[in-house]
Amino acid sequence: MSLKKNLCLSAPALLAMSAPVLAHSGHNHAHWSSPAVHAILAVALSATVAVGVYAWRQHQRTTAQRQQEEK
Repeated sequence: MSLKKNLCLSAPALLAMSAPVLAHSGHNHAHWSSPAVHAILAVALSATVAVGVYAWRQHQRTTAQRQQEEK
């Protein structure tokens, strides 16, 4: 996808973000639950990336198998 097309598609989403949402008044790093909440966030993000990589590898394998079968 070209850079211009990518920017045109993502610009409305980026402009729609609200500053108060990104810096809300309840985000206290000194709270006792902050380390646990951040750890859960890190695990969730890692799991999402891992599932994406797994799905991509599975797709690559099935594509390669189909190409082998066609030959």
